[in-house]
Amino acid sequence: SGLFTMESYTLTSAKGHFSSLKELSMCLRASMLVPGLTGPLVTFPVGNEKLNQESLDLDAEEKEAFREMEIPNESSHQPFADALIFEPIPYRSAAKDNCTHILTIRTRPDGSQVLGKKAGLYERRIARKYFDEFQSIPNISQFLIQLRHLKIYAEDILTLSEGGKSGKKVKIPTKHGENCERNAYLLAIAPLEGAKEIKQLEMNRKDLLKGCRDGFTACYEALASEDQRSLDQNKTASELAKSVFSDDILNTPFDFTQPFWE
Repeated sequence: SGLFTMESYTLTSAKGHFSSLKELSMCLRASMLVPGLTGPLVTFPVGNEKLNQESLDLDAEEKEAFREMEIPNESSHQPFADALIFEPIPYRSAAKDNCTHILTIRTRPDGSQVLGKKAGLYERRIARKYFDEFQSIPNISQFLIQLRHLKIYAEDILTLSEGGKSGKKVKIPTKHGENCERNAYLLAIAPLEGAKEIKQLEMNRKDLLKGCRDGFTACYEALASEDQRSLDQNKTASELAKSVFSDDILNTPFDFTQPFWE
């Protein structure tokens, strides 16, 4: 999510956003950076320029200067955050890249409530306090408090549901609810209705493990071929999920102070 232009971006090697493992890790970090919870903003050029490694993080001095930053032109850097803000399910970007068959894997179970609820603690307190520090990006906190990101998500669910049920190409909506000329076949996989939805700030390892198993079960049921099922000795998807994501994971300590790779 580009916080100046208020639209989603695809970070690619072709556009010069990464050419090494370290640079790729920064792109991944930007894509999951929940504002106010997961560290400082990550900045990238919005054109085809080479990634400027020195401008990735904002220290205290840069943060102060960033508050007064003006809206950039197409060759300037801008801050990025989690895609949940402007494109929670990235099938629209896939269609823009001329993909004709799009598979999406959702984290929320079918039947989960999306609209009709009030802004939560994250939108009202955490995100608002975080973004209100920056005069240059004043609209994001209100965007989240008004739950406009959930309206985009609700539209996504309706579009993906239509594509999955019809089996035909469907029109892919753009932002602000406008339709474009792009069409694609859509298939969405989500945990089955009745599965427990994992909360945004969930830290309980048992609940997180259960969520992994529910996701594996849904994907296996939708994608496993008859040959694969035979190789798995016709075990149920739930049984396989418990063998792949075993309870041993709960007894494995993880050092969050160390990088996953060097």
